[in-house]
Amino acid sequence: MAADEASTPDSRRVAWLAPLPDHRNVDTPWWQELWRRHAHITTPLRARGLQCDIEFGLSAYIVRVSLPDDSYLIIGPPQEPSSERPPGDPEGWIATREHPDDPASVKAALPIRRTR
Repeated sequence: MAADEASTPDSRRVAWLAPLPDHRNVDTPWWQELWRRHAHITTPLRARGLQCDIEFGLSAYIVRVSLPDDSYLIIGPPQEPSSERPPGDPEGWIATREHPDDPASVKAALPIRRTR
């Protein structure tokens, strides 16, 4: 698939990646571009067997990662202040772990600042 080919830096080194999401947008050019822009996040997670998807959050695109205990990790840009940077390249990231049985209960929120 084009999304995988463009996002895997060196396919000879990656033995196995978790499957791509199973929805109708996977084959659309706009979704594949979002996937490419977030490959630096999704590829290492998929190499560890975690299934990822790109979704629109409150005001920006986020990476949603399914975890083995049925919880999920949300990785996205900080919500405020809004930025003019393109999707996949914010000033920093916020990683939040949530559980579907109690979505109001945030297990952890970790700000990740850009270092380059």
